[in-house]
Amino acid sequence: MESTLKAHLLNILEDLLEEELVKFKFQLTNIALSEGYNHIPRGTVQQATPVTLADLLIRYYGEEYAKTVTQEVLKAINQRSLLEKLHQSMEKSGSSAQKVAKKTNKRKQENEAGPNEDKQQLTISKRFRNIFNQKKISNESAPYPRDPQPSNDKEVTTKNQYFHDLIRRLNLDSYYPKKMAKVNSLLINKTSLHGTQPRAETELTFCFLEKLLVLDYHLRYLVYRGNIDTISTVSQTLRTTEQERTFENFFIIKETQSNAVQIYIHPMDIQMAIFHCADDFTRQYIFTKLSICQFALPLLVPNPCNSQIEFPLWSLRQIRRSWREVEKIGWEKKIRNYNNQLISWQPIHIISFIRVGNYVSTSKSQILNALLSKGKHDHFSSHHSREDNNRCLLIDGMVEICWFCPGGRAEDRFENCIAFTNLHGNAEIHERQVKFLQQVSSVTVILLSTSNFDKMTSSLLLEFWNSPKPLICLFENAENIMDENSAHKVRIGIKNLNKIELADKITATLTQLLKKSGSPYSLSDWANIARKYEFIIDEDQRGCQEAGKKADILMDILRKVKLPEIKEKLLPLQGGLWRDWCKKDKELHQLREKGNRSIEQYTNEIEKEKQIIRCEQYHKVINLNDLMKSLFESLQSHPETHTELYFLQGLSMLMDQLTTGELEKLHQRHRFLLAQV
Repeated sequence: MESTLKAHLLNILEDLLEEELVKFKFQLTNIALSEGYNHIPRGTVQQATPVTLADLLIRYYGEEYAKTVTQEVLKAINQRSLLEKLHQSMEKSGSSAQKVAKKTNKRKQENEAGPNEDKQQLTISKRFRNIFNQKKISNESAPYPRDPQPSNDKEVTTKNQYFHDLIRRLNLDSYYPKKMAKVNSLLINKTSLHGTQPRAETELTFCFLEKLLVLDYHLRYLVYRGNIDTISTVSQTLRTTEQERTFENFFIIKETQSNAVQIYIHPMDIQMAIFHCADDFTRQYIFTKLSICQFALPLLVPNPCNSQIEFPLWSLRQIRRSWREVEKIGWEKKIRNYNNQLISWQPIHIISFIRVGNYVSTSKSQILNALLSKGKHDHFSSHHSREDNNRCLLIDGMVEICWFCPGGRAEDRFENCIAFTNLHGNAEIHERQVKFLQQVSSVTVILLSTSNFDKMTSSLLLEFWNSPKPLICLFENAENIMDENSAHKVRIGIKNLNKIELADKITATLTQLLKKSGSPYSLSDWANIARKYEFIIDEDQRGCQEAGKKADILMDILRKVKLPEIKEKLLPLQGGLWRDWCKKDKELHQLREKGNRSIEQYTNEIEKEKQIIRCEQYHKVINLNDLMKSLFESLQSHPETHTELYFLQGLSMLMDQLTTGELEKLHQRHRFLLAQV
């Protein structure tokens, strides 16, 4: 019975991908155990192969409890299909054992029954799971659940344990949730004085913020490795003297057990841990800095402690971009400048990249980096980067966004500003994010592998196939396929293509498909769609809503007056009197028109004239207009609270939106006059 159980466990462990096996080992060392059982040492688990791991499970927990532990760990890492496979194989082996208990070859029969039945199931599933036929596919046949949810409190606790452990290791316990103010991120401490390299894991947070403050893009490679001499013990087994070395022991390395090897905290885990601990204004500050560093920003963020998804719209409001678009008018080309624009108000086409299945080795992030900057800068964090030696824990299910801003040059890949989004993880288990992206995207790009198509959820692909929106499918293990004449659905084989060739093919295809796509959306439009999927939007908070209403009242007053007349009519201390006062104040310091008068006499005259102008200003201020009354009431109703800060920032953005059009006209006239000179 023990060898049969070990065979079943080994079969399950071998079905896990490398990154999934890392998750399995992590959860195995952190899962809650029944009383009387102890965890397998972390170092032993980290170095174990699937064969060794199956043996360790039986040795530490016995046959019955080993099955229970394996099932709980598979639940925690959302491997429901393997969980069902283990359950079915154990039931079959149990029933077979009862029927042939007295036969000596029962183990051989049990082992043969499993694979034959698996082959039969695979053969049947392949018939019904073909994306290119138009048969109706039942959701019940899908081997992976589309949106797995925790089934009980114990599973929720197990799932969230790694997050709270990460918060503790980063010394962010006192800031979670959303308690880190902007002032906390600007503190001067020992880390600031002794350089930006951490000396312990607890210093990683403020080292990250320190690098962010000075716009150091190396924050994406910030890792604390500790003392290398004490961490790496594997090398000690290879230390032999020159006299003992032979051909065999030099080239053949035997597996040896070593002490615990530390799992380093991934830089993206540091960034997202700070995100979950920061308040709205600190998030806005962090997003602005990351944007200046040309990094992708979080658009949809799953909560690590529950199934909620957050859409940080307020944090994205302050992001500004500059670009130049080429407009063709007949035979002429006209360049239109967008200088320092709030990107949240601009209607922009969005292109979404998603991965279907766990069997794709190509990195979407690397493809996107090649599209955005021809591989010169990593906008999206790639799992093939040099610091990604361990699995990032907090980005699974997260959607990041980055903008391509053309410069009006011939070498630009696209002529217009375009937003690119990247869904991290397998799209099959993130249904809400996929549906949201499908609705807001102008074009969707799917990365998949046909070699394991029978293990995918075909219903997801069928939804994209039936959608009228343009679709590009990148097949990892196919080559020499390119549907150039297809109207909305295009297949591209990416096997044996280098980065430049692949980027050029995708660019040409996107350029054609974007011409046929519908109207673009702005971030504000995305918020209305996000509410349909019950995403949490930071702007829906009570304080932010109240501030927005008060800012709208002021903007209604401003819109009733022509823009050039706003200062004269609504701002009593501005206008002609303010200009006259400034001229007198300037003359007070320069004394260019003194003439024959003494300096004392001339300065006294100027002071009297300034006082007269100031009195005229005061007479205008006595009876406040509606604009100033509303402004003072808004500031006094919520003094020194977040509502006041929401109000001031919201009013600033609305006024910027009001003046953008007129400023662009003034810039165009300025350029025209310069050209005439």
